[in-house]
Amino acid sequence: RESLIQLLTILLDNATKYANTGGDITVSLNAKNNKTIWKIQNTCETLPGVQPSTLFDRFYRADPARSAETGGFGIGLSIARSIAEGHRGTIRAESPDGRTIVFTAELK
Repeated sequence: RESLIQLLTILLDNATKYANTGGDITVSLNAKNNKTIWKIQNTCETLPGVQPSTLFDRFYRADPARSAETGGFGIGLSIARSIAEGHRGTIRAESPDGRTIVFTAELK
């Protein structure tokens, strides 16, 4: 239970840090084929020119202006991936339009 709370907290914290001013954050929870599916989506100014899967790399920072003092340590999404995998699940990031990022965690 605690690790699932931590997973959701990481994803919500990430959305609030990187959402653009006046932007939107959307959270959804669904069940499908014996899986629980969480989607956390936020609008943002622009995404870095990297594959969204890179965001899960340990110590990766999408915004180089952020430092440990202002934006954490760069390990949150890596921990989120470990938690999802520990629950026999997956997590992925997608950007359908270049101004929105969607994190989807599918857990069994």
